[in-house]
Amino acid sequence: KERFYQEDQVHLRLIQINRSPEDSDETLRQKAGDIMAKLKAGADFVDLARLYSQDSRRTKGGDWGWQSRSDLRQEFADVAFSLEKGQYSEPLILPEGAFLLYVEDRKFAGILPIDEVRDQIERILVQQSARQAQERWLEKLRRNGYVKHY
Repeated sequence: KERFYQEDQVHLRLIQINRSPEDSDETLRQKAGDIMAKLKAGADFVDLARLYSQDSRRTKGGDWGWQSRSDLRQEFADVAFSLEKGQYSEPLILPEGAFLLYVEDRKFAGILPIDEVRDQIERILVQQSARQAQERWLEKLRRNGYVKHY
């Protein structure tokens, strides 16, 4: 059971606005506020991420995939895990820039359902069976074999 325990996870999307040397917290807050206004007006987070995000995952719509609490910085984890599925955060202002987080989906901690891990369990059992058969075969060779020195 312990092998198939899953932590809380969120499918995270992120818009990152990098801080330039002349940007103050207020400037970043204003830029992020413009994006927030578009979100509240019904714009799609993925499209806005492709337009405005300044990180490496921009082309993927800001998709960070499934993230556990331990995978994220504390600041991001606190915000992301306080959101429900389909919610986005208020702008998070950090020294690196401004960040908007969107939780596309959420998985809660617990043992994974058997349907999701059946293939893994079968693979593990096949490997164990093959290892046992190999050990029996080697033991048989050791018992029946002998070494003759000349």
